Amino acid sequence: MNNNSKHQNTEDLWDFDWDVMDVMIGGKSAIDLTNIKVRDWDDATKFLCHYGFDPEKKEDAKFIHAVIVEAIDFIRRYLLPTEWARGKRPPDQMLKTHDARQFLLWASASGPKDRIYQVWACSILRVMHTISHIEGVRRHFNFDAIIDQIIERIEKHIFQDKAGNTRFGNENGSIELYKAELKRKKSRDSIILKLLHKKGNVAETIYDMIGVRLVTKSLPAVMQAVKLLRDLHMITFPNCNPGRARNTLLDIEHFKGNLEVLKTMLNEKRIQKKDFDTLIDRIVIPKEKKDKSTSQNPHTGDNYKSVQLTCRQLVYNSTPGHKWLENIDSYLQSSNIEENARPLLEGLANNCRLYFNAYPRIAYGYLPFEVHILDKVSYLQNKTGSASHDHYKSSQLRAARRRVLAEVLTLKAKGQSKL
Repeated sequence: MNNNSKHQNTEDLWDFDWDVMDVMIGGKSAIDLTNIKVRDWDDATKFLCHYGFDPEKKEDAKFIHAVIVEAIDFIRRYLLPTEWARGKRPPDQMLKTHDARQFLLWASASGPKDRIYQVWACSILRVMHTISHIEGVRRHFNFDAIIDQIIERIEKHIFQDKAGNTRFGNENGSIELYKAELKRKKSRDSIILKLLHKKGNVAETIYDMIGVRLVTKSLPAVMQAVKLLRDLHMITFPNCNPGRARNTLLDIEHFKGNLEVLKTMLNEKRIQKKDFDTLIDRIVIPKEKKDKSTSQNPHTGDNYKSVQLTCRQLVYNSTPGHKWLENIDSYLQSSNIEENARPLLEGLANNCRLYFNAYPRIAYGYLPFEVHILDKVSYLQNKTGSASHDHYKSSQLRAARRRVLAEVLTLKAKGQSKL
């Protein structure tokens, strides 16, 4: 090796892409990059292969094309509907492109004439990256089956009494509910939107793909609902996420101290049960002010009130081979089967049956879900003003639009070519 080669290698080793370094060790999100810096077609191919998709394989290429189409359509429908209708959209060549490598090269361009392609490619790649993360999580397990494992724990404790009232609990003790809402699956568009404004931008960090909202008739009953969740093993308290516990509804310390006093008075027969029931309403008071320092969602309105638990549950997939066994058994019942093939298939079915009985299911892992508990008055208040869901979604949309399309929205202001 000559001195010139040594010198060149040393320069290469100390030539850093500081934006990428910020993503890897500086806490910056990949979707906040404004330039990918892919060198050529071969480098783009390697980039995609190491990302997880080989564009030379038919199935991967088909998937990538579908992601491109969905990403562009998401921008059109949610992030830029008015401007898109007025003609502010990606160049036609970009809309007709089905290979992500071309988007990577456009996103890496640096010349003034390439600016319009560069900023649009970056915007589209941001949404594509988000969609690919969602697909990675959803393809990993049977989402519908796993949802049932979580929801059924709570759903079986929600029932109608003889008077037609909704109750929560069991025959040994229950409370009346104003409403129970079970969200079995967050919509795909909602997940994409939420990820686009999250710093981590990873689908595994969506805690409310599955959600439960219990609305009690009174404020004291909120505390009883929380207790029933634990007593009836609907949630396992060691699996609660303490960093995401929220209470913007009631003053727990005030309630706790005064409750013990009332319980002592009841036990000493200084008050009757009817007096206890009356006084319990007076010691449960609303929380004075939302603690913004503990809020992790900037889009939740200051007036939104609830008790929120983020929990985890170990969920299982059925072993995929069970489906194979069903198919073999079904085929064995067919009259068209060749006789010389029957012993072989029966032997295969028996071996499968022995194996799958020994390993009937496989653990997927801990899946997070949220439980919100609040009283009727707070529930109705949350539906209006800054606490409403519409306000929340509008705030999310504005944040995602700024993050994804910042350069696109300023193209004309900077004197760039018109779209």
